Amino acid sequence: MEAGAGTVEYVIVLIVAVVIGAGLLGFGTRIAQQIDKTGNTIGGWFRSSEDVFGDGSSNQPEIVFAVYSADDHSLDFYKRTEVPEVGDKFEFKTVTEVYTGFETETYTLVETPTDRYGSSTAPWAAHQSQIETVAVVDTGIAPESVSVWFANMTQSQNRRCGKD
Repeated sequence: MEAGAGTVEYVIVLIVAVVIGAGLLGFGTRIAQQIDKTGNTIGGWFRSSEDVFGDGSSNQPEIVFAVYSADDHSLDFYKRTEVPEVGDKFEFKTVTEVYTGFETETYTLVETPTDRYGSSTAPWAAHQSQIETVAVVDTGIAPESVSVWFANMTQSQNRRCGKD
């Protein structure tokens, strides 16, 4: 064996270890960030009495509510025992607005001098031009009327993804 050959192999192994370690560190940071996000959501579940694992024995009445999130410009409809608050992380998104009481209301279009088609009086109308998706997440939501609920939502893609 040549003199210094062991040293060269040692240096090569050391360089490979440093490169692999640096890659794992970057990957580990991304995993840690995702765990932090998930942990915040799971922590919120345990601070609330929300039944996140299925049909539990909660005796609380369910409340119908909608959540607008500017994170992805979504308007989602739920029926749960706990209503999130503005600023909370809910369903992996930040709650921008929360709406309740709309099941029994009837909304109309109000014409303005600048909008001949009118603007909806639905509570989420302030975001109607930004809403990109609308989803009914939970079953059992029974509004008396959905008239003009989705008026002027030019960016929206309506979908239903509730439980059967």
